[in-house]
Amino acid sequence: MSKRINERAGEQQDARLGGLVRSVGLVMLISTLARGLSLAGSMRYTAWFGYTLETDIYSYAVNLPNLIFTCIGTALVTVVIPIFSGRLASGEKGRAYRFIDSVVTFSLIIASLIAAAGILVSPLIVSMIGKFKTGDPALALFALRLMFPVMIFHAVNYILQGVLQSNGRYMLPAAVSAFSGLAVIIYVTFFAGSFGMRGLLIATFIGLAAQALVLIPTAAGPLKYRYKPALRLSDGDVRLAGRLALPVLVSSSSYQFNMFMNSTFAAGFDGGVLTVTNMLTLAFTASQLFIISTLSVFFPRMSARYATGDIAGFRNSLNSVMRLILIFAIPASAALAYLSRLLIPLLYGHGKATASDMATSAAVFAIYAAAVASIGFKEAADRAFYAIRDSRTPAAVSVVIMVLNITLSFILMNRIGLAGLPAAYFIAITAGAAILMLILRARLAAIGAGGDKVAESISASDNGKDTINTSTTQPDGAGSVLKQLIFKCAASSCIMLAALLLSEIILNIIIGIPGSSSGTAQTATAASFIGSALSALTSTSYGRPVAEQIIRLAVPALSGACAYLISAYALNIAEIRGFTHKINRIHSD
Repeated sequence: MSKRINERAGEQQDARLGGLVRSVGLVMLISTLARGLSLAGSMRYTAWFGYTLETDIYSYAVNLPNLIFTCIGTALVTVVIPIFSGRLASGEKGRAYRFIDSVVTFSLIIASLIAAAGILVSPLIVSMIGKFKTGDPALALFALRLMFPVMIFHAVNYILQGVLQSNGRYMLPAAVSAFSGLAVIIYVTFFAGSFGMRGLLIATFIGLAAQALVLIPTAAGPLKYRYKPALRLSDGDVRLAGRLALPVLVSSSSYQFNMFMNSTFAAGFDGGVLTVTNMLTLAFTASQLFIISTLSVFFPRMSARYATGDIAGFRNSLNSVMRLILIFAIPASAALAYLSRLLIPLLYGHGKATASDMATSAAVFAIYAAAVASIGFKEAADRAFYAIRDSRTPAAVSVVIMVLNITLSFILMNRIGLAGLPAAYFIAITAGAAILMLILRARLAAIGAGGDKVAESISASDNGKDTINTSTTQPDGAGSVLKQLIFKCAASSCIMLAALLLSEIILNIIIGIPGSSSGTAQTATAASFIGSALSALTSTSYGRPVAEQIIRLAVPALSGACAYLISAYALNIAEIRGFTHKINRIHSD
């Protein structure tokens, strides 16, 4: 009887885990398609307009209002979701929606005030950036005044995404970024020749507004949410949100101020704003495809479980997130950094782009890509703290990251040029993630009965069946399992990098070294092997035919992915083995 009960419990755990994995997979797929359209939009306008003063103005004007409101938007979402999810989990849907009414009203008021202030101070902003002031101040002023009001739509977008995700509606929020990319693609393809950069700014405004507007029918229809203007300052949930929001606002403001300073520093380099913006956006797109997709599914669950006192469930959700990031984000960081020389020319090496532009962009992206894993761990740790209603710790660490990033940016920029900005960010975000993880380990050790350590939450039994740990293990044993998992992921990543290099060397021997005068195949001698190896580590694929660039990127990428999965399977990493077992069951059925 006991054995049968245990088997049934295991089947239920597998079913729950399978449902979450499917949700993450669908969100990831939709995010990939949506982000792909957004990426295609940036590629399209970059190829058309080039790395010019106009595109620097465009990038700065689009990003500045987003950076400003994201401070508030992040604070709202990270505070609102735990409270809103907790009310839904407790069956208090009416109270939850009344709380959202107050949040929406407050957000619209703040966004409108900031937008109005931004329009008023736009001339001052233009005068502070010498290149804009002397280059095309009229375009810069038009761009800023047009884009500041988009913050009102950002407010609606942030809140409604949280409402939908808390109600288990993950797909539409994952797809909203497609609309801005689609608007840009349509404009550049059909209208850019007639209306130029000003038209692109208007098209971008329309696309960003659409990201918010498309969420309203789902919120009003299936979820039956009807917004009623209200600002219930005496409501307990509103007061709790106010207390929690200030530290989160400090945290998100620190990050956005980092991005603002990076853009301002980059404005001193020709094409610097566009380069930094595109490469950082691409790196964040890579992180969002997996990390943010995972967190969008697990964060409401963690918040709801903690709010209802289900500490074991909270730990299980955190466990799944941390393991998935460790297993997939680390190799993704390494692979993207290595493949940057091949990826960036394929995406952006068209139109008015030059070989120098591509070399600089590839170097910048490689460093940003190396930070993807650190971004993942920081985001996951932040969400864990927010779920347990501790917003002060992430705020304090974010201030440390901000100070470290700005200081290092100033130092490294003067030593190694534009690449100093991503290098400073990589160091700062990695240090911040490490600090947060150490604090989280200590904090979770004090939560729940038994005081078991966070290592248990991060390193569930690596037995090839599932990643949910419902038993209590000794701290030393849990720490040992965690170290083993880190070693396995690192070893598999090293094997992946070796496969990437070897496959690129073989391609260089077969179809020629990129940038060589002949570009023809070589005789497989020791000298050609060494030359191919050096080329694989230094040259880009800029200027080669698109079909050849795709081959040069796809073959190493597929080789590296296969090498990682095979080595991870051989090293008995549970998630990889569980995935292959599910595939085998599907084929056998």
